[in-house]
Amino acid sequence: MELPIGMLLRPLTVGPITIEELVEWAVVSGDGNPLHFDTHIARSQGFPDVLVSGAFKMSLVYRMLEESTGAGWRIKRLMCRNASIDTPPCTLTIEGRIERAEDGPPATRGARIRVVNEAGVATVLATAELVQRSY
Repeated sequence: MELPIGMLLRPLTVGPITIEELVEWAVVSGDGNPLHFDTHIARSQGFPDVLVSGAFKMSLVYRMLEESTGAGWRIKRLMCRNASIDTPPCTLTIEGRIERAEDGPPATRGARIRVVNEAGVATVLATAELVQRSY
């Protein structure tokens, strides 16, 4: 698959994300932070509800990149910055575009990605470096 500069990556929409899913994520990932699964503790800290963890949202970014770039590319580097919080139930859309291209070997691409909630707020800003696989 070609990844030219300016190409919009196929967006991924997930949700509504529920507290039950976040509890499952916490168990599977080993995330012991109660802000991500205990409503009482999250509210006692001033949050409206439990928080969708940054690692959970980063996994969605990774999934979107894998699904939209195909088997010919691998993710060499992924950097994410949490810009705002999300609380369940929420629907998140992960969108991105190719912003840099270097011919190789191996060929590399730079992508800028954001996670946007249903209110249109970008809650994660990310960059990725993709490397073309050689078979």
